[in-house]
Amino acid sequence: MPCLKKLYPFRYSIPLLFEYSDYAQITPDYNSPNEKYWINIYYPHFKGVIHLSYKKVENDNLLEYLEDAHVMASKHIPKATSIEKRPYISS
Repeated sequence: MPCLKKLYPFRYSIPLLFEYSDYAQITPDYNSPNEKYWINIYYPHFKGVIHLSYKKVENDNLLEYLEDAHVMASKHIPKATSIEKRPYISS
């Protein structure tokens, strides 16, 4: 397993701030060309991908986005080794 060498600041046109390791490769989500704030963070050594999406929450779209998240997670259940449902309460 590789050791963490270096972290890089994420500097793309997405309104998010985070750092990623030098083992990661970041690409646009080519499967969703209409979603300009969707990217993939690929870790070749681990054969894993993090699909990152950003949508601005406005007046009445939060419930729609929450339902979309549940649908996307449900599609991955047959492929995943463990997906646990846990409630999230923001205080």
